[in-house]
Amino acid sequence: MTFRDPVSVAIVEAVAARDGVDPTAMEPPLYDVVDTEALDALFQPQTATTGVPTHVRFRYRGYTVTVDETGTVEIAEHPPETEQPQTGDSVGD
Repeated sequence: MTFRDPVSVAIVEAVAARDGVDPTAMEPPLYDVVDTEALDALFQPQTATTGVPTHVRFRYRGYTVTVDETGTVEIAEHPPETEQPQTGDSVGD
C-alpha cells in the first residue's frame, strides 16, 4: 500500500503551485471555503473503491476545483463573472 495525502492537502498544494505561493500562506484557507474533513472522508481510498460515482466541484481562489471518484484533482481557471443588469435597470439607455 502506498501513502497518499488527503485530497484537501492535494488541492492546497495544486493551487499553491499554480499561484507560485507557499501553501501555508494562502488566503483564504481551504477550510474556510469547504468542509475539508468531509471532503477527505469522501475520497478516502476505501470510499473510492466502492464503485459509487462521486465528484465534487467548487470555487477556490479564482479556480474551479474538481475532484473525481479516484481522488484526482483538477484545477481550472474560473472565468470572471459578467455583470447582469439588475431588475428594473435599462440596458442601452
